[in-house]
Amino acid sequence: MKSEVRCKNANQELTSGIRQEPLAEGIIENSPKWGSRTKRVNAIRKLVEDLNKKPNDIKGSDFKKAKLMGMLHHYYNASPYEAVNDAYPELNLRPWQMKKTPNGFWKKKKNRVEAVKWLMDLLKKKPKDLELKDFTENGFAGLIKYYRGSLYLIIKDVYPNRKMMPWELGKTPKGYFDKKENRVAAIKWLVEKLKKTPAGLLATDFQDNGLDGLLEKYNGIVYLGVQEAYSEINVWDMDRVTARTFDDAKNRKKALRELVKKLKIDPRDITAKILADNGLSGITNKKGVYAAVIEAFPKQRIKPWVMKRTPAGYFDSEENVIKAVRWVVRKLNKKPQSITAKDLQGLRLGPLIKDGSIYYLVRLAYPSRDIKAWEMDSVPKGFFNSKTNRITAIKWLVEKTKKEAVNITYGDFQKHGLASLVKKHGDSVYKTLYEAGLITFEEVQVIKARRPKVKKFSQQKKE
Repeated sequence: MKSEVRCKNANQELTSGIRQEPLAEGIIENSPKWGSRTKRVNAIRKLVEDLNKKPNDIKGSDFKKAKLMGMLHHYYNASPYEAVNDAYPELNLRPWQMKKTPNGFWKKKKNRVEAVKWLMDLLKKKPKDLELKDFTENGFAGLIKYYRGSLYLIIKDVYPNRKMMPWELGKTPKGYFDKKENRVAAIKWLVEKLKKTPAGLLATDFQDNGLDGLLEKYNGIVYLGVQEAYSEINVWDMDRVTARTFDDAKNRKKALRELVKKLKIDPRDITAKILADNGLSGITNKKGVYAAVIEAFPKQRIKPWVMKRTPAGYFDSEENVIKAVRWVVRKLNKKPQSITAKDLQGLRLGPLIKDGSIYYLVRLAYPSRDIKAWEMDSVPKGFFNSKTNRITAIKWLVEKTKKEAVNITYGDFQKHGLASLVKKHGDSVYKTLYEAGLITFEEVQVIKARRPKVKKFSQQKKE
């Protein structure tokens, strides 16, 4: 009886506005007077005022602490939203404007559709203009969570008949571009939208159309994306190829092999100009044309010197010169001293030849062999300008022919590659021998007087 009196007094105070603390334990919840809407509304408004909250900030826990759960369950289906909406009809609150939406609210499509359309109307935006922050800033965190953070899934659910691509909404669903068909569809969509040829696509085209994430799948290399969607397009077909395209060795090899096939040329004939003319300058990866060629054609074992253009500075190294000369000897199966300038020129090693002779090259390659300059196809220019070289050669000739010096003939000089030596003395064998100290002046005079006069070689040639 005492409890009923307390409830009655409390209700009177509450409805009349006299009671300042209607939240005392055991008073309001057990009141039988909640059948009156006026009393419920007053109780809810008083609750809002006492908590100094906005009506839409009221939560179920607030009713529980105020011992108003009986009223909330019995008259408002345990929904703070229904209670607040009943007490403040003038606010025209929507469930999503509450601090917490009713349990299971977003499971109903009708609620989701209504909420999204309400937001667009509020923000005066079209579906494609919506951003995720529009939802988070307007109390739709629960809705965003329901769609796993995908704006695309929201729009697709609300407007199932509207053709809209995920990337048009700012952010594609997680893992969307992991599937090849999605990547290909996006690139073809981009080509169609921009009315460009696939080869004309640029990185900025992807970025300006919400496809940054797609480009990342190709490590920022446009060609890789284009090639996946349009397999017939080669890298040199692209209007612009970035250096990064060739960071991957696989791309460099493929591009160079396809270029050789397209131009029907030998890999050795590839030059920097050919690469530049075909938009493939970046293929060298700053290591040069030769490095790119041997990378793409390792089985051919191409030597640097058989390239149309030997790498710059390659023969600045003596070691490389030696390798090249020895390679020529092995390839032609000749003795080192039998190698000619023509042999080197035929194997693209002409630039190595100096003064018309390869003597010094052979000596460099075979330092342990006693190869004489006059044994070569040609004597180095100016070689016999040196008196030491002339005397050495003459003494070698005497030893080689096993003749007395006075019996050496012009034919002996010719036969052993020393005709140019005799010319240094006006084709005079005697003067040549005399300079070497192999005969005396008197011997020269005696021999001249005793032997019939012989025409000089230069005179024979004129005749």
